[in-house]
Amino acid sequence: MKLKSSFPIEMLRPSGLRARFLMAHLSVALLGVIITASYARYALDRAFAHHVQEDMMLQARLLADQVAQGGEPMARDERWTRLAGRWSKINGGHWTIYDSTCRIIGDSGSPSGERSLASQPTPSSALKGKVGVCLQRGKGVSGKRLLLAVPIWREELIVGVVRASVP
Repeated sequence: MKLKSSFPIEMLRPSGLRARFLMAHLSVALLGVIITASYARYALDRAFAHHVQEDMMLQARLLADQVAQGGEPMARDERWTRLAGRWSKINGGHWTIYDSTCRIIGDSGSPSGERSLASQPTPSSALKGKVGVCLQRGKGVSGKRLLLAVPIWREELIVGVVRASVP
């Protein structure tokens, strides 16, 4: 035995103009959700990158102060490599210490020779007394790599550069 209803079943079947309005409303709602999610992800990525940059800048300045107190001369020495290696273990990333001509004097990874980096944006800014910051495409999870360089000051003279590279 079937129950009779006063509600016409045809009202439930999408047809014609109603179906188009329903699809349009759903499409607009979905587009709004996608845009909101994309913006939220972008905002979170930027906030995280800013936080990482501020933290790495503080760590680089602390390392630069420690190197500056290390005494003369600023030449390739095992103690600078040990210091950069220790800094890398504590803070992560790749840490390199350069003299005033941007020659490597200490490196947390395998040293890649005596190459001058004075022409690159981050060390050249640091040699002018400013903090050099650069965001490059990298091989990390995010596909980006933060490069940061700060000057090493002894009194009024820049005697070197500390450079951090963080994926």
